[in-house]
Amino acid sequence: VMHVPGTAPRVIPQTVRLIDVIPTLADLLGVEPSPSWEGRSFASWLRGAEPPRHRAFYGETGFPFIQFKVKGVERPYLPPMDECTAIDPDYNYQFVLKKEYLPRLIEAKQRCLRTRCWKLVCTPTAQGTRHFGLFHITSDPHGEADVAQARPEVLAPLQAALERWMDHQTESSIEEIFPAGEP
Repeated sequence: VMHVPGTAPRVIPQTVRLIDVIPTLADLLGVEPSPSWEGRSFASWLRGAEPPRHRAFYGETGFPFIQFKVKGVERPYLPPMDECTAIDPDYNYQFVLKKEYLPRLIEAKQRCLRTRCWKLVCTPTAQGTRHFGLFHITSDPHGEADVAQARPEVLAPLQAALERWMDHQTESSIEEIFPAGEP
């Protein structure tokens, strides 16, 4: 929910990512965005200068205190939280991850790519491979039925886009993922 003085109230039903909020506020205030910001402004949608459109959503788990079970997948081992964290006086006595565990934590994170109709979840395996689960979120909003085997024509472009983001930090738009339109 945002209120922009001088514009009519409107609902934007498309997914808006949290990383897009700061660039949007900067745009509305006329502030130059930082090159380090990953998000993209949606101020033109709020002003009515451009119609809202669905954007691909890329995400990853934070610290996996709980590693969700994925049928048929053995997850990488992570030690208990009390072993891989410490209370750090330099960070106001908060829990912080011990540096030696950072690579293992990053390796163990689940990542996902979500479009208007699909969600692809990448789960790292204990063997060092990646398991991909594909879910049709318009008919299965809770992501209970993995349709990766049944929908290879959807899996392949989503997997390529998610791996591009995971390996090279390069986001693909929905139009780049599905040039002929999202199935």
